[in-house]
Amino acid sequence: MIMTEIEDFFFELFRETNCKVGHSVLMRNVRQRVRERLNPKEEELLDKILQRQIEEGYYTYESEPLECLKLTQKGFDHIYLNHTKSVRQLEEIIFGLFRESRCKVGHTVLMRTLRTRIRGKLNPKEEVLLDEILDKHIEEGYYTYESGPLGECLKLTQKGFDHIY
Repeated sequence: MIMTEIEDFFFELFRETNCKVGHSVLMRNVRQRVRERLNPKEEELLDKILQRQIEEGYYTYESEPLECLKLTQKGFDHIYLNHTKSVRQLEEIIFGLFRESRCKVGHTVLMRTLRTRIRGKLNPKEEVLLDEILDKHIEEGYYTYESGPLGECLKLTQKGFDHIY
């Protein structure tokens, strides 16, 4: 394993489970992954990297009630820095749902369809950004937010229709 992969080892564990600030990774899971992926020399290096990253404030080590690493704000910002979809990519997810459904003006996309389609594909930073984009698009008039008998939905406007097609 190359040095940068070893340095990213702990961050990857947090990223895989979409951790937010204050969430933790159990040390027993860390040890299991170490055994699966690292040779003894890399394991020694990993211990030094762990200490350095704790000292630099990316996460804290907790021993009670269970031994774990707890993600800090600095660690959260770091793990998603280069692993976040762009605004354009997230907009394409939203507009793509209208396009795939061949929506016309006044047609809707259910919010639960949007959430189901993206569930597990977005990290916590992207989820916040997606909500901001939805609010911005509603404000700019691409679609409206409606609540009806089938649940919450986005209703396509003429401006949104023109933008999509």
